Amino acid sequence: MNVDITSLPRLPISERKNLPSLKGLYFVLGDGEIVYIGMTANFNKRFAQHHRLKSFITTKDVKIAWLQTDSEDLFSLEKEAISFFNPKLNGKRTATDDESGTYLTVKLPADLRREARLKSADTGVTLSFVIRKAIEAWVKEPVKK
Repeated sequence: MNVDITSLPRLPISERKNLPSLKGLYFVLGDGEIVYIGMTANFNKRFAQHHRLKSFITTKDVKIAWLQTDSEDLFSLEKEAISFFNPKLNGKRTATDDESGTYLTVKLPADLRREARLKSADTGVTLSFVIRKAIEAWVKEPVKK
């Protein structure tokens, strides 16, 4: 992936309501580095409810840069960007990830993980929410004999 972060469009986080309604990767920039990378179907909707917003706002001089793409493999692009840039907040849990402080690790087959990531990106909700709703639906299904 060849991305010149300095050439991407960007806004201060305080102006996040002006983000476009486009699909792609976003880069949260602060303290002179990339602190978080994510994917979304809609930049504007994603930042209206981002689970790390409090962490972003407390970081100095935060900006959101974005790379609009219609790539069908947005998940792979995000994974590659995270691997290359290694942002400090990707993979780090926050108190808002689970208000109860109780965590559950769920291992899903690769095809289901991919489907959940894509649904999360398409709807703008968190991955944990998508997985939680899928598990709730599965629990309610009648047991097949």
